[in-house]
Amino acid sequence: MNEKRLCNDLDALMHFIDDSLGIDRTKNSINGFNLVVPLTESSAYNSYLETVSNKTDTLYLKIKESLISMTEYSYLDYIKRLSAKFKLNEKEVILAFDYTDEDFYGEVQGFDIHGWTGKDAITGHFKFLTCSIISDDIPEKIPLISVPIKIGHYKSQTIIYCLSLIKEYIGKINLILFDRGFYNNDLMFELTKLNYPYLIFVPKRSYLKN
Repeated sequence: MNEKRLCNDLDALMHFIDDSLGIDRTKNSINGFNLVVPLTESSAYNSYLETVSNKTDTLYLKIKESLISMTEYSYLDYIKRLSAKFKLNEKEVILAFDYTDEDFYGEVQGFDIHGWTGKDAITGHFKFLTCSIISDDIPEKIPLISVPIKIGHYKSQTIIYCLSLIKEYIGKINLILFDRGFYNNDLMFELTKLNYPYLIFVPKRSYLKN
């Protein structure tokens, strides 16, 4: 185990938690330092935070009080440092957009939870749109930004928003890849208007409309 790298990663995660939730370490007794271990443990074991920590009430209160944009910009600050370290803003890149789901158990309410079948007690999903760098030289995608998706979201607007957030941290975009779920006339129009090169897989039995 690379202990130095582990300490650097935990330190970055602690700062991310503090910035995301608006925590001032000089004023708050519960901060990223106290939360980073139970959060990583619950994530590693795919378990509820309540099973590994007694600080969940404080965390949930801070999440309720904070804005989604605080989390987005806290992550972007980390990406900014990575970009400077690896000179991503000088490299040509290929980007890929995809949706990811997080299971929800309980009563589905509001526009943040997308309803599901109830199979395996899963009643809904939290959905996120993620933009990542892909490369033949790197076996894994490098996530650049991920934003929550509400029911009825405007697909093209959300994608253009993500691109506007990351454009200063990467170099020339050679291609943006989308799967069949993104096939949309409005999205293609917006990408073409902004001169973004893209490839969208067409759904089976579908065709281009004039």
